[in-house]
Amino acid sequence: MKKIQKALVYALIVTVVINGFGFIINAIIYDLDKATVDILYIGPISFALFFVPCLFSAIYYQDSVFKNLKTIIKGILKPGLFSFTIIYVLGFVFTVIKEGSNWSHLTIALPFSVFAFLISVFSVLILFLLSKSNKLKKTSKAIQIRPSITIVLVHFLWITLAYFMLFHFGNFSLAKFHVLFNTFISGLLVVLFVYFSFRYIYKNMKSKYWIIAIYFIAVFIIPFVLSLVNLYITFDNILIKITRLLLFISTPYFFFLTLATHTYFIYLINKQEKLNLKQIGLEASLKYQQLKSQISPHFLFNNISVLTGLIEENQEKAVKFSEDLSKVYRYFLDQETQDLVTLKDEISFANKYIALLKVRFENTLIFNNKVEHANAFYILPMALQQVFENVVKHNELSTDNPITVAMSIDDNFIIVSNTLHPKLSTETDKPTGLENIKNRYTYFTDEKVIIDKDNNLFTIKLPLLKPEV
Repeated sequence: MKKIQKALVYALIVTVVINGFGFIINAIIYDLDKATVDILYIGPISFALFFVPCLFSAIYYQDSVFKNLKTIIKGILKPGLFSFTIIYVLGFVFTVIKEGSNWSHLTIALPFSVFAFLISVFSVLILFLLSKSNKLKKTSKAIQIRPSITIVLVHFLWITLAYFMLFHFGNFSLAKFHVLFNTFISGLLVVLFVYFSFRYIYKNMKSKYWIIAIYFIAVFIIPFVLSLVNLYITFDNILIKITRLLLFISTPYFFFLTLATHTYFIYLINKQEKLNLKQIGLEASLKYQQLKSQISPHFLFNNISVLTGLIEENQEKAVKFSEDLSKVYRYFLDQETQDLVTLKDEISFANKYIALLKVRFENTLIFNNKVEHANAFYILPMALQQVFENVVKHNELSTDNPITVAMSIDDNFIIVSNTLHPKLSTETDKPTGLENIKNRYTYFTDEKVIIDKDNNLFTIKLPLLKPEV
């Protein structure tokens, strides 16, 4: 519903602006009375001609419109065909009402529907470019591009040549040298304006409304002003026709010039964006591997220190500890190259690590595992081990004050909570514990690691990742 509301607003704004601008032009060229009569006569079909295509193009628009043939059909052809059909019917009904029933009106209505189809396609392209520009602005504020004015001018020349050939083969009565020359000059000024404007807005990362303003100025304002200048310089009534030509027949020409230049800028930005993302990806991969590399020596150092202490205190317990340690470290080595592991495997490892801790702390550590149905999720390898290590690192475990650790799943989080009996002093260490987990999670999800602490309970919630991740 929200998308439909936005589509209605978008279609209404475009329709009102274009029809209002046309009314103003008509009033300037002729007079206010004639402009009023014209708008009342063609207003209904003119309003529908812009409103319907813009509405359907916005409703069916998706950012992935050019992803594959299916999205192109849905995003471009579908709204275009709807617009074609509706405007064709409305155009036929409109001409019948105005001029009476006549089968020839079936042919008269055809240009309206074709024009509606083109407007729908243009609208999708505009929405895509605006969306792309806005997305680029959000993802990177340091994109530097070097657009070549030579390439822009080459695009200008071939579009202009195609346009003049269309005039020639169409046998337009106004296809004369001075008309085409004025069109050429207007097109060149439009292209230069668009080129330098886009350079400015993309360099300074201006909002998408600047892009809309550039299109409006390039397609309507500049041609109109140049035509009026010609009109008042020569005082030749034939230039009234030239003005109308530039404003209406030539509008697609100026639009395509603007669109071609804008597409070139988007291409350069997208290319630079890919390079930036590749560089960011390499840097992120390096940092992630550095985070993972912190775990191995930390894990070994802690447990070898414990084993050394147990050998001095209780050799039997030390033997048991070393056997369990070898099993735990085997899993550690198997998963060291994995970025994600199944929750089932991680919990199996966590149970082995808890067994290792119980050899050391015996009944002073109580573990309650309430996790069921762990097959549907993934988690960071060694995350639970780091959480349990944090428990014994920061708490005093004794027979009088045993530490109880509970593990459960709730709302796509695995929750580990433990009772508190803090040590009087804790050694400072490098951030290989909870901070390491937080930093590693940022590479896979926007969900945050949640930590809650009160006087009696310490709780950490680790996001669970879906299989598609």
